[in-house]
Amino acid sequence: MIDQRGKWKRAPMTLTRLMENTIPEPNSGCILWLGAVNQFGYGRESINGQRIVAHRIAYTLAIGPVEDGLELDHLCRVRCCINPFHLEPVTKLENVRRGEAGLPHAKRMKAKTHCPHGHPYSGDNLFVRKGSGQRECRECMRNRQRSDRFSCEELAT
Repeated sequence: MIDQRGKWKRAPMTLTRLMENTIPEPNSGCILWLGAVNQFGYGRESINGQRIVAHRIAYTLAIGPVEDGLELDHLCRVRCCINPFHLEPVTKLENVRRGEAGLPHAKRMKAKTHCPHGHPYSGDNLFVRKGSGQRECRECMRNRQRSDRFSCEELAT
């Protein structure tokens, strides 16, 4: 949309415009955001130069504004889902209690199925340290060893 001065102006935010960046997931009922995401995996959109999480926009457009002091909890646990019926306004304390942050550190770590580089924590790729029980990815361990070996060889020359 172009304004009267010939400058590009985005159409007002509507549920239809928001849905242009989504795809339905038929098994769970989630509506997955395909646009930009923040570092935590939540969809984000800009309105009047202000970045807002996409699920909050969807909830506000479909159901109404979120009361002050409340935040939206993803009942489906899918951060990029913007289905307003998968969201519930709760206090920050309740949201933390329900989510990963509410779990003890050991349970959070055990719940992870892949290392930070995307390798699976399973089969021959899983290494469990004696004593601590800490899980490590063998592929990443090999890559670190290779990197360390090459670094030492460079220093020797």
